[in-house]
Amino acid sequence: MILDVSQLCGDDIISRDAGKKIRELILSAWDEASIELHFNGRTVGSVSFFDEAIGLLVKKGGKSIGAMKNKLKFPDLKPEDRALLNYVVLTRVKEARSQKGSRT
Repeated sequence: MILDVSQLCGDDIISRDAGKKIRELILSAWDEASIELHFNGRTVGSVSFFDEAIGLLVKKGGKSIGAMKNKLKFPDLKPEDRALLNYVVLTRVKEARSQKGSRT
């Protein structure tokens, strides 16, 4: 399945509201073989958007990093946005591991 982020969110590809919309679409399509997020050459540059759309898949969506790596594809994500996305996901994974460790 392809999600055209720029078409779905219009001019707003930086806010938490836009990120939540994308996260909800990802979760509703989770049974698809893969989910491609297309940005059509646009720069996101927003921790808020990536955290809400992708990072919270770990915390609120209950998805593992392995499942996310296998399922989600970002074929046209700019390198600077990929670095930002990786940072956001790593932060959420560390947070999840820390919370699991404190419960034991």
